Amino acid sequence: MLEELLVFTTVVEQSSLNKASKLLNLSQPALSRKIAKLEDEWGVALFHRKGKRLELTRVGQEAYLYALEQRQRHQNFLQ
Repeated sequence: MLEELLVFTTVVEQSSLNKASKLLNLSQPALSRKIAKLEDEWGVALFHRKGKRLELTRVGQEAYLYALEQRQRHQNFLQ
């Protein structure tokens, strides 16, 4: 789950699957599968997909804040 949250936050911060996939060194299909896995596990859509553009849904915005918190907790734990 932590890996999927990292992927999710990176996609949001890069505003692009392509940019995020390059940054994470993952193929776009692999990155899309990780986002889909999160959406399936949580039973919600995190993004509105408009062509190549991604916009966070309302739930996606809340999930992003949650993911940031989890990422920070993980970083604090590792220090």
